[in-house]
Order: sequence, then structure tokens, then C-alpha cells
Amino acid sequence: METSRDELVDEFNSLAVPDLSSLEDQVTARDTVVQYQADATASVAENKTRLVETKACVRCDLSSADLLDTDLAGANLEGANLTGANLTGANLRGAYLTGATLTDADLTDADMTNTTLVLSVFSEGSIFQGTALSGSAITYSDLRFADLSKAKLHPRNFTREFKTDHIPARLVTVLSYSDLSGANLSEADLSGIDLEGANLSNADLSEVKSDEFVVQTYEYLSGIPIPSLKFKFYTELGDSNLQGANLAGSSFRLANFEGADMTDANLTDANFSQAYLVSTNLTATDLSTSGLEDSIFCETTMPDGTVSNQGCYSPD
Repeated sequence: METSRDELVDEFNSLAVPDLSSLEDQVTARDTVVQYQADATASVAENKTRLVETKACVRCDLSSADLLDTDLAGANLEGANLTGANLTGANLRGAYLTGATLTDADLTDADMTNTTLVLSVFSEGSIFQGTALSGSAITYSDLRFADLSKAKLHPRNFTREFKTDHIPARLVTVLSYSDLSGANLSEADLSGIDLEGANLSNADLSEVKSDEFVVQTYEYLSGIPIPSLKFKFYTELGDSNLQGANLAGSSFRLANFEGADMTDANLTDANFSQAYLVSTNLTATDLSTSGLEDSIFCETTMPDGTVSNQGCYSPD
């Protein structure tokens, strides 16, 4: 019996936030929400036909399926097994992939804008070359050692402008509470990306760009665009695990690192101007070449183990 989305969301919301230092807890959380129950009587070919015709294939076996350039916009693929599937150029805009397994899947140039990938599983062999992930919710997912350096985490045309009646469900990509340990995010644009609580231990975040992400919306009057709402987002790394991560040469201007653990991270030539470093653990890091102009420290553990309160707000 298909689990309704409301039921799944209620069940997911009832779960305690898993301890991301424990991969076992992540797996348990995924299995609690969506358990793979493949229909052994249906072949991959039959499942593919059903998916194309109905835009739904819940918890079915699509392993190694050839879905090249297939239109799967809005498809329900809850718990589907897409291990080794060819999704090159596929249209997965707004698709529902909670609990899906995409180990070794080829997502080259796939459009995964505004997809839901809660508790999904990828692998080092999953290919994100040119994959459009803007506005996707990839939370509590397994992205260990994944290469996201060439994924498109922002709107494809990067204009950051939308008509009011065409604002996507999510304006920024959410990777919160996912396991990105050892992942490659080098040279990625993380402006406005939500990585709250993510496990980024030993990840490559070198030469990353991170600044405020502005989305301007417009009303149209007689075909003339009139600016209406403006949204500003800042990179969210609060409570993330950045132990041993490589942030060399990256810009994290205005980013929020509150509660993050950056023990032994490489911060060479990193820019943290106006960043929020409250309650951050900077033990065993070297800030001598880092840009810290107007950064906010408070209850921050510095490289030598002392606690800085230089930016703490104190009312008059």
C-alpha cells in the first residue's frame, strides 16, 4: 500500500534528529521512514513502462534502467531502487524521491530542480556532472564521497529573477543533516545553500564561493516588469561537522557557522568576513592567513583552545 505524502512527512517529523557522527543512525532513520519493498514479480522493463505511463513507481526496482532523456517531471519514485540507472538528461523537476537509492546512478545533465530527496542514498559513483539541483531538498541523505563540484546548485540561467507566479517551491538548495563526509564540493557556489547540521568532515570545500544569494521577483504590468519581493539568503552551516575539511581559498562571507565544529580544518586564505562564528570550535586551525574582517566571535573556541567573547552582544 502506498504511503501518502502527508503520512510520510508526519512520520519523518516525529523522528529525532539523527546523530550525524553515526552512519548507523542515518541508515536506521532511512529504514524507519521508507523500507524498500520491491515487487519481485515485476521486471525492470515492466516497471520502466509503468513509470513512463503513470509517472509513479513507488518502491519498485529500476536498477540499471535506461531512462535517458525521459520526462519524469513530478514523478513519484518514493523508495525506488535506481541503482546504476541511466538518468542522463532526464527531467526530474519536482519529482518525489524520498528514500530512493541512486547508488552509481548517472545524473549527468539531469534536471532535478525542486526535487525531494529526503533520506535518499547516493555514492561516490553517482555522477552529478551538470546536474541541476537548485531548490532541491536533499536532507538526511547519504552523499558520502559524492562529487558535487560540477553540479548546478542554483537556477540554470542564474538570473536569480522569477515572475511572482513562477516562484519555485524552494528558492535555495537544502542539504541539511545529510552526510557529505569526504564529498567534493571544490569550486562550488554555495551562496545561500542550507547545510545546517551536515556532516562535512574531511570534505573538499576549497575555492568555494559563498555570498548572499538574492532572488528578485517581479509583477508584470502591461508586460513591463515591476520589482516586487526581494529574498536574501546566506549560507547556513550552523551545527555542521567540518572536522578536517579543506576550506582553503574559499569565501564564506556572511555565512553562519554557529555551533559548527571546524577542528583541524584547513582554513588557509579562507575569507570569513562578516561571518557568524558564534560558539564555533576552531581548535587546531590556523587563522593567520584567513580574512576575518567584521567576523562575529562569541563563546568561540580559538585555535589555541582559549574562548573568545570579543563579539558577544551586551545590552547597555
